[in-house]
Amino acid sequence: MRNNGVSYDEMYRENRDMVYDYAFRMLHYNAAEAEDLTQEVFWVAFLKWDTLREHPNIPGFLMKSAKNKIMQWQRDQRMIYIEDSEVLDVLSDQPEEKNFSEMIDLRSAMEQEVSRENMNMLLYYYGYGCTAPELAKRFGITECCFRGRVARLRDRVRACLEQ
Repeated sequence: MRNNGVSYDEMYRENRDMVYDYAFRMLHYNAAEAEDLTQEVFWVAFLKWDTLREHPNIPGFLMKSAKNKIMQWQRDQRMIYIEDSEVLDVLSDQPEEKNFSEMIDLRSAMEQEVSRENMNMLLYYYGYGCTAPELAKRFGITECCFRGRVARLRDRVRACLEQ
């Protein structure tokens, strides 16, 4: 079924709630982010309306666009876990309210426990916010292997922090 006679406004009214509800659920019930994402999806639809009006499944196109926007949002909003913030503090070059000599001792203890390559892996992941797929490719390993290695390294660093 082709949608030749449907105007953009009609399409928007018919599909807006569906896209918003999906975004609202997927963004953990964050209404403001869901509204922004919904508007971004319909902006893409507006820009492509000349070709989209001939699309056989406009709601499917909108939902796929919403899914892609949500995945991008999740990559941009990658959360740092509470215990990971301790790792980030240790790996940062600027000590905050800590004794500088304690920081040097802790860093040297960590360097004995964790190799330079693995320290760089943690620094890029937690300090610079690189994603797991990017770093897996950079270090020449699979993403699953990368995530497992980071989890083990995080445990080692946490053990150093507890000493």
